[in-house]
Amino acid sequence: MEQRGPVMTRGRCRLAPLLPLATSTACASAEDRLAEGIALQAQGRYIQAVYRYIEAIEKDGTLIEARDRLRAAADSAVLMARDDADDLERRGYPVQAADLYRQVDGMVAAARGVGVTIPLPADYPEVRRAIFDTAIDWQMEQGDAAAAHGR
Repeated sequence: MEQRGPVMTRGRCRLAPLLPLATSTACASAEDRLAEGIALQAQGRYIQAVYRYIEAIEKDGTLIEARDRLRAAADSAVLMARDDADDLERRGYPVQAADLYRQVDGMVAAARGVGVTIPLPADYPEVRRAIFDTAIDWQMEQGDAAAAHGR
């Protein structure tokens, strides 16, 4: 018979002595996530950095540095995503432009999940809507063209 899960002996789990080790590793892991976020932020990979900071906060909610860095990286991520989305739309890639806004929306929601509010530019909703409308129109045109060609 196959055995699954921890082995029980006299009502105790053999893995119980490992619990203090797991607890101390959780704090180190939060610091590791913070360090990874700092490295990603230094590389200009702001959205990925934000997610590392979120993971650090989830593991240790007392990491003020992670919260501060999350806000700074998120500000940069929003600005960069908007610039990149504008560029993609100008080059004829509205769906990819809309995807960048979806990534920002996910990042903002994830940050909110750990109690960090990311302020967005005042015109964000209108610009986002315009990008999505352009992407939808592009998709509809592609569908019409495919239908016209029997696809």
